[in-house]
Amino acid sequence: MMRTRVEEILPVGVRPPAGQVVVATALRHPRRGRVTCPAALLLGSALQRRGIRVCYEEWSAAAVSGTARVVSYLTAEGAAVGLAAAAPWGDDGLAAVVAAEMRRWSRVWRSRIVVSAQARPSCSGVLAARRAVAAVLADGPGPVYTLGVVPGVSDPASRVEVVDSVDLVPDGARVVVAQAGAGLAVRAEAAARGLAVTEATCPFVAAAAGEVRRLAEQGETVVLVSDPAHAAVPGLVGQAPEQVRVMPPDGAAEDVVVDDPRRVGVVRAPGAALADTRPAAEALRDRFGQVIPQRPGTLCHEPSDRQAALSRLAAETDVVLLAVRPSGHHTAGQDVDLGMVLDVIRAAGTPVHVVTQLGDIRPDWLRRAAAVGVTGCVTAPDGLVEQITRMLTGLGPVELVEVTSRSSPVTWLGEATTPGELLNA
Repeated sequence: MMRTRVEEILPVGVRPPAGQVVVATALRHPRRGRVTCPAALLLGSALQRRGIRVCYEEWSAAAVSGTARVVSYLTAEGAAVGLAAAAPWGDDGLAAVVAAEMRRWSRVWRSRIVVSAQARPSCSGVLAARRAVAAVLADGPGPVYTLGVVPGVSDPASRVEVVDSVDLVPDGARVVVAQAGAGLAVRAEAAARGLAVTEATCPFVAAAAGEVRRLAEQGETVVLVSDPAHAAVPGLVGQAPEQVRVMPPDGAAEDVVVDDPRRVGVVRAPGAALADTRPAAEALRDRFGQVIPQRPGTLCHEPSDRQAALSRLAAETDVVLLAVRPSGHHTAGQDVDLGMVLDVIRAAGTPVHVVTQLGDIRPDWLRRAAAVGVTGCVTAPDGLVEQITRMLTGLGPVELVEVTSRSSPVTWLGEATTPGELLNA
């Protein structure tokens, strides 16, 4: 790639007004033909940080009206990729700034491996809730109220309103119970008011809620192992408010107050990796002796799978670019997700940089990176991970790799249920 790298001044059909730089999104090169510029926004953002006004254009083969600085290279397939910008005619100072920024970015050009993990990090429950909201919106006019936040839901007409209580829902309105679920009292109130309710509770949240009810009906005090800030906690506690105690994964079993130490059940809430909640469950068993766990098949493995994929991503890359929504737009649960992702990546000793928009990226982050990881939090704006990946193709040839991890139920044991049947299976 570097053998074909050329930096030159070329005549172009663009002439910027005074004090402004025009950055090319693509251009027609006299020898190399069409040159694409996937990293144009990086150059433009760097100039804007210097206080320079910038606009973006695709440069055609129009009559010559000015000159531009162009740096380009040829891919193995012969396609031309580069950066190009034009400063006002005769403004040598501005032209020097443009040249300096283009050199900064062109110095990070190299062949790279780009590794993505869980490019769409939302769990299957969130994705199903999004589809449910979209279906209700398509079913008729008027607003749709969601009990709880459904990450990634947007409506051009602003017909989606998030509420945390059915008291805020007008009579006759349409309501979607978000993936985090709702307590029994909330559901009873919605039914009593005759609201049109669409159920979009995550199946694993619903399974955990069923376990809370089952254990409570048996007379157990139910210890819910979960981050108290997780969105599913109010709905799970609401299955049996008088009998549920919430214990953080890093909490002390000695602090849990139960009605009868001989009647204790444990439910590990969805949304946390099983490795994170296992120590708390074991501590409860050590304190109370015989505790009743939730039944097999009701545990959510998706957070564990995601952490495994993130760990592998960090281990296989030199730097990670993490797509997130700007701070101030997060719920408490989404902040928990951001903290988890940062902790997993940093535990591997890999530098990680938060990206809220493409213009956040700096050349120093990438200069020595032969392998770049790209992933996102649940707060990541739609398409930002893909935009970052495409931008990296403008900084040298890339090999795209995706790492995944998925736990699947084991079914080869069939219907065997007794020790004898298992031995003979």
